[in-house]
Amino acid sequence: MGIFNGDMNDDMTPRGSTEPLPLDSTLQTIHERFGITWIISDPSDSLFFYDFPKRWSTYYDPSFTPVYEPEFTDASLEEKANEICGNDNFCKFDIAATGRTEIGEATLNGGKIFEAIVNLSQPIICDPPCVHGACVSTDVCACGEGYEGSTCDSIVTTECIQNPCNGGDCQYHAGSYICTCLPGLTGDFCEENIPTTTVDDADNVGLAVGLTVGILIPLVIVTMIAVIVLVLVIVRHKRSKKESERKYTDQQEMKQVPKNVYN
Repeated sequence: MGIFNGDMNDDMTPRGSTEPLPLDSTLQTIHERFGITWIISDPSDSLFFYDFPKRWSTYYDPSFTPVYEPEFTDASLEEKANEICGNDNFCKFDIAATGRTEIGEATLNGGKIFEAIVNLSQPIICDPPCVHGACVSTDVCACGEGYEGSTCDSIVTTECIQNPCNGGDCQYHAGSYICTCLPGLTGDFCEENIPTTTVDDADNVGLAVGLTVGILIPLVIVTMIAVIVLVLVIVRHKRSKKESERKYTDQQEMKQVPKNVYN
């Protein structure tokens, strides 16, 4: 309901009129002078969808007159409603319409929950507002490119003109600026050189690595050969010793054979 132009004062403008109703109009005035003017008589004008078998005509009743204020026929029920609802007319209306206080209490509690949710989702508003930026927290503006100041109302004109980026690209950002440095430079203002390795240094490193590998590989091979030779010598020596011991044993046995025979 309304024109949705940001001005609530003209929301209740009757069809065919340019004079809106006052915001403090009674419910009856709003219904009779505003609501009825927007009633439709052609089903094709309806913005709603209806579950079969219901249709637009099921709900179309131009003679309907709503209950504008809670109407109690039971004084004791009205007293209970006032105690429970206070100034909440929605709560009172439901009790009057149903005769059940628990219905009114549910309406009252539902309204409180809804209000709490709305309060939790309140938009952040800066006062004064951010002219060229966004309000990121109460009274704190994040300025758009090229603007600065507490409300982003001042044009940034000096920082990038002074070439603070040591020849790099200067870009406005959030009320200040950032530098995109040239190749080989770094730092907030591109004031630091990035260490580089020259071609000669790379050649020297490659030469040193090559020499080291060239020395280590033959050394490893020689060491392996020496170890293998040493192992072979030790094995051969052990075999030779065992062979000598076996021959000596055989000779001793041969010497003892004749003596045994003659005896």
